[in-house]
Amino acid sequence: MRLDSYKIETVKCLSTDRQKECAEVLIEMATKRAWFQRDELTALYRKRYGERISDSIKAHLGQTLFTDALRWCFEIAPRRDAEWLYKAMEGLGSDAKIMCEIICSRNSRQLETIKIAYKELYGTDLVKDVESESYGSFQKFLIKLLTVPRMNEPADETRAMELAKDLYDAAGGRWFTDKDKDKFIEVFTTESKPQIAAVYSLYKSKFGSDLICTIEAKFKAKLKEALVFLCRWILWPAELFADEVNKAIGTDQKALIRLILARGEMDLENIKQAFEKKYKKPLAERIAEVQGGSDLFSLLLLSSLN
Repeated sequence: MRLDSYKIETVKCLSTDRQKECAEVLIEMATKRAWFQRDELTALYRKRYGERISDSIKAHLGQTLFTDALRWCFEIAPRRDAEWLYKAMEGLGSDAKIMCEIICSRNSRQLETIKIAYKELYGTDLVKDVESESYGSFQKFLIKLLTVPRMNEPADETRAMELAKDLYDAAGGRWFTDKDKDKFIEVFTTESKPQIAAVYSLYKSKFGSDLICTIEAKFKAKLKEALVFLCRWILWPAELFADEVNKAIGTDQKALIRLILARGEMDLENIKQAFEKKYKKPLAERIAEVQGGSDLFSLLLLSSLN
C-alpha cells in the first residue's frame, strides 16, 4: 500500500505523452487490489488532492469507454450502481434491462446503500425516479424490490408447498388478472432465496410444470423478462451471468465491463467456471478472441478477469 500511495499520483500524467504507461499502472492497481484497498487509495487521493480519483481520471482522459471503465474501478459499488441506474433512466425512455439487472441482483442491504449513494450523487430519490420511469405491474415489481426487505429464513417445506399451490392456482385461471400477477410479484420479491428455490422444486414435482415456463407463458414484455431474470438469479446466479456476459461479448462493451466489474466483488469466479462449463472455453480466452488485447480498454477488461 505504501508503494501504491506513490503510484496513485500517476493519475496526474494521464493527459501527458506518458498516458499509456500511466494508464497501465492504474489498471494494475485497479484490477489487482481488493475493493477495500482501492477504497483506501481513493480516500488517500481525495485527502491529498481534494477531489475524487474518478473525477480526476475523467478530467484527464475525457469521455471514453476506457475512461468510464477505469474510474468505475475506483468507485465503491453503491456509487457505480447508482450511476448505472441514473444513466439507465436518463433522457427519453429508460433501459429496463439495466434497471432489472441491477435491482434484481442486489440484496436488500445493497439496495439500501445504492439509494443513499443515488441521493448523494443526484439529489433525487431513487424510488421516486424508478416510479416515474416505469408503470403498471413492472413498476410494482421494481418498487417492491427497492422498498420491501427480502426475508432471510431457511426453506420451510410446508409453506413452500402452500406458495407453490398459490402460484399454480393463480396461473391456472381462465383470466390472468392483476391479482394473479400480484401473487407472483409478492412471492418473488419478498420470500427468501431458499424458500423460492423450494417453491420452484415443489411446483415442478407436484404440478408437473416448470415455474419459469409458466412465467414465460403468462406474463408479457418487461415484467416477464424481469421475473425470469430474478428467478434465474435466485436459482442459478453463476449460470445466469455467464449467459449475460456471453451475450455482451462483441456486441455491448458497456454491458460487458459493467457485468465484469459488478460481479468481480461478488461471484466472478463462479461465473467464470459456469462460462467455461457451458461454452467450452475460458471466459478470458473468449473475450481476447473477440476484443483483442492491445488497447487499454481490453487490457483493463482482461486484467479484471485474472
